[in-house]
Amino acid sequence: AVVSTQSTGDESVTIQDLVEVIPADSEKGPIDIWLDGFEFPDLPKGPDEVYKVKGTAIGEVGPTPDMWRYNNEYPAVREAYMFWRKYGTVRTDNLPEEQFDAMWMHFFNNPLLDTYELRRGCNIVHDLDMIPEPSLVEHMFHACRRLNDYPMTIRILEGIKNKIPKDPVVYQWVLQELAPVMEELGIKTPDELGLHIAPEGKGPLPY
Repeated sequence: AVVSTQSTGDESVTIQDLVEVIPADSEKGPIDIWLDGFEFPDLPKGPDEVYKVKGTAIGEVGPTPDMWRYNNEYPAVREAYMFWRKYGTVRTDNLPEEQFDAMWMHFFNNPLLDTYELRRGCNIVHDLDMIPEPSLVEHMFHACRRLNDYPMTIRILEGIKNKIPKDPVVYQWVLQELAPVMEELGIKTPDELGLHIAPEGKGPLPY
């Protein structure tokens, strides 16, 4: 799985492997995890500094599970744990839009992502009561390309189209926004592949 919340129990992992000290006035990203209000004994920080949990940038694997072994010791770590538990799950539906998009972009760029997790993530996003932003769909497409899963790109587009059958303008807008990345990756629409046409003698498909 892409994400685990169980500590590996590897005692060779130190706090320096899990967090870094940064200035408190640094720019904070939507899913960056900062810890303050306490001090790790083996990693002191100044009054104008905070701890930043490693792994939350695009292309990283996420906070290592060993981070959560501090859950019971520091309430701030426990709070961070509860936040990251939403990662790659339907619980992201409760996040603000900016955090939702950022967390799923991280998910689809996770180096540990495999075909199973890709499809699981796409299905979760599809099942939510929303249309994913084209910027998020781009990351989904690139994940499909890295894993050589072209059929999933078609399923993503079918899912978007079928969610709004009575509002084709929105679907056409999505396709317009995705046109550059679709051309780059050689992705065709379901209509271009004839997937909207029923087998001979079966009549038109209902969408």
